[in-house]
Amino acid sequence: MTKSKMREVAKLLEVELDEEFNVIGSNWNPYKITEGGMFDCRGRQVHSVFYGLLKGHLKIKKPILDEVEKHYLESVLRPFKDKISFIIKYDNFNNSYRIRVYICDGEDYLRFPYFKKGTMYKSMEDDKKYTLKELGLFED
Repeated sequence: MTKSKMREVAKLLEVELDEEFNVIGSNWNPYKITEGGMFDCRGRQVHSVFYGLLKGHLKIKKPILDEVEKHYLESVLRPFKDKISFIIKYDNFNNSYRIRVYICDGEDYLRFPYFKKGTMYKSMEDDKKYTLKELGLFED
């Protein structure tokens, strides 16, 4: 019996084996790649979507924040969540970045500690204004 290559295929698509992910434009999110194939939210094996991803016709929608970043921001920002206008990551030069959270009218903000480039908030674009919804914060 041959060994399954699904772990390598998942890595190629930049997802983890057995981890849920969404496909842009699909009505059957979330999907999951297992040792047995790719399955949709109904548990049905989906060869056409899998093939579309491999051919580059479909794209995976990745969350901007990882679970640690999301948990940290939700914990710190909870008292202000109804007053937040946007969140931005900006380059502070010297290979360091910082997060600012703008409150209400966009004049007041919370400044977070510096961090090195490529260590945190990697999927956030520099100088782009993100809403809480775009970052997937406070969805519960």
